[in-house]
Amino acid sequence: MRYELVETRTDTGKVDFKGKPDDAISKEMRKLLDQLNIYRPRVNFYALRHTFETVGGGSRGRQDYAEHLAPARHDHITDSPT
Repeated sequence: MRYELVETRTDTGKVDFKGKPDDAISKEMRKLLDQLNIYRPRVNFYALRHTFETVGGGSRGRQDYAEHLAPARHDHITDSPT
């Protein structure tokens, strides 16, 4: 997650910084939920990921679910079709 920092100065000259979260994944998920007309508070990418992990963790296919949650590996992708 990135933060957008905003610098402000008080009347006494003190410098104050405030951070505003800038999370691209959450923004895109919100757009998708809005397009599908299913947005609700606290229904977001991270809630979906947590639910997927909770349900998948109790399944027999634990290896399969772990592969879906792992960061993408690009070393096994080729440009030519097999």
